[in-house]
Amino acid sequence: MAGDTYKKVRPGERLRIPASAYNAFVDAARAHQTGQKNAIRDTPRSTLQAGVVAIRNDSGSAVPRFGVLGVDGSLFQPSDSLEAFQRRIALIGSTPNEAIHVGRFVVTLEPIAAGALGAACAAGLCLVQLIVLQDDGRDRPYAEIINGVTAGLLAGDRGAASILWKEPGVGIKWAVVRLGAYTPRSVFPVTLTVSTTAYGDATTPTAHTYNVADLDGVTLATAINPAASPHQWKRPSIGRYAPATFGHAHWEPNATADAGLVITWVNETPELEACGS
Repeated sequence: MAGDTYKKVRPGERLRIPASAYNAFVDAARAHQTGQKNAIRDTPRSTLQAGVVAIRNDSGSAVPRFGVLGVDGSLFQPSDSLEAFQRRIALIGSTPNEAIHVGRFVVTLEPIAAGALGAACAAGLCLVQLIVLQDDGRDRPYAEIINGVTAGLLAGDRGAASILWKEPGVGIKWAVVRLGAYTPRSVFPVTLTVSTTAYGDATTPTAHTYNVADLDGVTLATAINPAASPHQWKRPSIGRYAPATFGHAHWEPNATADAGLVITWVNETPELEACGS
């Protein structure tokens, strides 16, 4: 009668491994190794590393590693295939557009050819190149997309990326950023130059409009009425007021250009009307 191929060995006994048993062990090890690889391959990338997603590059051009793509939507739709949708987060990306992609972008973690899928960081820490326009000693702690640019982000006072570190100076600089930031409403000073004048009187409110710039002279908005929504300056209902030269403002989170600028106060002052002799 043939012996038990898988008979256990007692302590002190000489170890003899039949060929059939050895081959079975090898087959089992190979099957286990293959199973591990398949498990990794079938596991959604987002669970392997939080914040990492797949994205298809629909920009029309190759995007380098540490490039930027705006997010247009999900590659898989639940209505088409719920299984594919639930298996892995996969997005559609295109060239950043300020009209639709502010706060909705990823940083690529590998070069992605046009039309191809690749890995990208959607949330958390990553490296990226920044366009730094000024180095005046004032900290600009956030970064946001640049319209039409996939090479990097723009450093500024608002944005969906917090700058944790960057190279000093102006130009194109490497940085460590955290995606998914919330830009607080940080109030900052602005200078005002008159765009149109509309002095009030005893029956009419003042309605001056202004061109708005930061203290570096960079124009932030033009022809702004600080008393009109979404701005918050409260003028008296009537009276003659001299134009302002200075004010306070903040940026609404995840907004660009003058669409996100809110004037909170200006130094318009009452002006006495000349009296007849």
